[in-house]
Amino acid sequence: MIEKRVELAKLTTIHIKGQVDIKVIENLDDFSKLPESFTVFGNGSNLLVKNRNRNFYKLSDKFSYVRIEDNALICGASLKISTLMRFLIENSISGFEFMAGVPATVGGAVFMNAGAFFESIGDKILYATVFCASRGIVVFEKDKLNFGYRCSNLNNCVVIEAGFLYNRVDKNFIKEKIANNIKTRLAKAHLTNTFGSVFKNPLGDYAGRLIEESGLKGFTKNSAKISDKHANYILGSKQTDIDDVLFLIDRAKEMVFKNFGVELEEEVKIV
Repeated sequence: MIEKRVELAKLTTIHIKGQVDIKVIENLDDFSKLPESFTVFGNGSNLLVKNRNRNFYKLSDKFSYVRIEDNALICGASLKISTLMRFLIENSISGFEFMAGVPATVGGAVFMNAGAFFESIGDKILYATVFCASRGIVVFEKDKLNFGYRCSNLNNCVVIEAGFLYNRVDKNFIKEKIANNIKTRLAKAHLTNTFGSVFKNPLGDYAGRLIEESGLKGFTKNSAKISDKHANYILGSKQTDIDDVLFLIDRAKEMVFKNFGVELEEEVKIV
């Protein structure tokens, strides 16, 4: 494994300031070198780094691949969703357009069962090859993957590869659907300088509505800001301090509970 010091602005999509030491996993043998406790970066789109002395790892580009094999779409865990979208268009593969604009890797998306437009990646999966600290490298078929709303049973595991169901349609249909989904995202939320949704939607309601109705839309703490476009997003920059982001998260939880009696649960993972 290669060890290097990296700016968090390059590791996380919210681009907060600071640095961490990471080790890059180059091959399957490297997984046996992982300690009992570790954190693996995907595209950093659902991660806030609070403790910078943890054991941080990242999969190399050798795990970024996509191919069709035995009527399944096979993806390496470090493959970016944006790269996957281009492959889908080129090969007339449909079923994943709902993921367009999600700033994640395939591995991260599977780990948290990412989704949008009332679909989730767990609905499409056939299997996942994962490394678990307690079991080593194992393959979980779909019936062993317990997906829930923005969660899975893969805690303390690292996704290495995943296989998915797919179908073929005209590529122009796929292109149009992807373009429309990205347009909808841009109109309602953000694709950059954020880690995506801060909180899970409570049953029968929307976190963004509750935060907005609590008067926090556009609320700022130094260079961190609750979006004035969608209140379930926090925007940052290379100058943003993690403590300011955490302050906004705590303020949103406090005010929503005070006004509505609802305890918001973070979707973003804080490590």
